[in-house]
Formats: sequence, C-alpha cells, structure tokens
Amino acid sequence: MGIYVPLWDQPGVDDLDITDHTFRSPDDVLAWGRRDSLVTWKTWPEVWHLDQDGVFHCYFKASSGDGIRRWCDDAHHLHLSHYAGQQADGGCAPNWLIIESRQDHLYDPVAPTEQDARAFGVVREEMARIGVNIVDCVIFDSSNRWWSMWALEHPNEPYRLVGDFGEV
Repeated sequence: MGIYVPLWDQPGVDDLDITDHTFRSPDDVLAWGRRDSLVTWKTWPEVWHLDQDGVFHCYFKASSGDGIRRWCDDAHHLHLSHYAGQQADGGCAPNWLIIESRQDHLYDPVAPTEQDARAFGVVREEMARIGVNIVDCVIFDSSNRWWSMWALEHPNEPYRLVGDFGEV
C-alpha cells in the first residue's frame, strides 16, 4: 500500500490530457491518479486501453457492481468491450489497465485481499485467451491510498506491454 498526496488542486493540473501521459508502470498510474480529482470518488471501475507504448486510446466504463472480483467469476462485460473495440475502425488497443476506486464507506475491507490477487490472475488468464493483455489492476481509495496488483507480483518492474493493435 502507498499513501499519496493529491495534486489536482495545483494550478495547471486540470489542463492535462490523459492521451499525453504514458502508462508504463504502476508509478505512472499513480502520477496520473494524483492529478485526477475524480479517481477517488468514482463508484465504477474503468478499463483503460493502452497501445504498445502505454498511450491511452480509449476506455471501458464499467458498472458500479463490476470490479476485479466480479470479473473473476464473470468476465462477460470485458469480452463485450473487447468485441466492440475490435469492430471499431483501427481495432482495440491490446494492453488493458483496470482502475478501480473503492470508497471507505462502501467497501469492507477497502484494501485488496488474497481474493483480489487471485482474481487479478484469473482475469489476466481469461482475457489473454482472446488477445488482451491485462497489465494491472490499480485500486485507489477515498483516503488517498493505492495498490497495484502488478506491483504485488513484480515489485519495481515496469509493465510488460505487448505489440500493436490486434497482435498479442
């Protein structure tokens, strides 16, 4: 677990564009999360679709009931997102980064458990079967704490981003 200091109230931070930021490691996600005033209050997870360089291309906004634990049991919505991306002009970016917000008053416990770690592995395997590389699941809470499932398995390692659109 890490505790961070938000930067979203600093001058000029609101002018940042997510497509100008690269996500190549959990630290890159934290740097963005510190600037995004919305990351801690969303009640839904987002799945950011990144290219081989870690550049954001598009995303899937899941429902409030979704998250890494639910997708472990039923990844249907992730499959639908991939299918829709494949139908789009240019295809779907192959590297997916799950951003999950957990409010202290809605989750018990907020901090990831063994269930989250297991779910991350199951979802990664499931999505790899259809050509999607789940690079991480980063969890933010409303007390400015954050966790990276990738960093739990691979401390201090960058993400393993894969090929071009349609190639894994």
